[in-house]
Amino acid sequence: MPTVLVLDDHDLVRRGIVDVLGAAPGITVIAEAATVRQSTARAALVAPDVAVLDYRLPDGTGAQACAALRARHPDLPCLILTAFDDDDARAASAAAGAAGFLLKDIRAAELVEAVRRVASGHRMTATLRGHSDTGSASGADAAAPARVDPAAVLPPRQREVFALVARGLSNREIADRLGVAEKTVKNHVTALLRTLALRRRTQIVVLAARTEATRRA
Repeated sequence: MPTVLVLDDHDLVRRGIVDVLGAAPGITVIAEAATVRQSTARAALVAPDVAVLDYRLPDGTGAQACAALRARHPDLPCLILTAFDDDDARAASAAAGAAGFLLKDIRAAELVEAVRRVASGHRMTATLRGHSDTGSASGADAAAPARVDPAAVLPPRQREVFALVARGLSNREIADRLGVAEKTVKNHVTALLRTLALRRRTQIVVLAARTEATRRA
């Protein structure tokens, strides 16, 4: 019977999520929060099995909340539930260790199923896609097969960009880090995606994670 912490700064939205999950057999909402700080404090008190996190919050992001929660509770699966389908948010959520990235236009039954899946130790698709896509990604939505070092085929600057994207940085943050124009970073990302036969930046995060896991194996 999974227990859930719900984080959303909009009271009516939070109440709606709580009502949906609370009405599902076998799921109990044991904590609510409106800020990142509240979520970490309340999780420390009640130790939920799953955290459902909004992305845009008054004192941070859902990715930051996920990272803070998992720093204290490494086995806590976090689902990001947001109204905004944003590649940078997806990448940051993946980098923070989120178990899934869902959009708020999903059906109630899909949210319930997602909570049950991650509580059982599963993740959503490898690319952290939203809606009802669960299980393993396939075809064009899957990251390219992991090589020993997929970035080895890239020019030096693109390797740097690859590594920073894999850490969840936005184009603007990468531009600031490297001292180049944001448009230059965008061009590098486009080029490296083409070279690695990827379609979106979230696949870079997945590919980097798989490669690191292969190295450690």
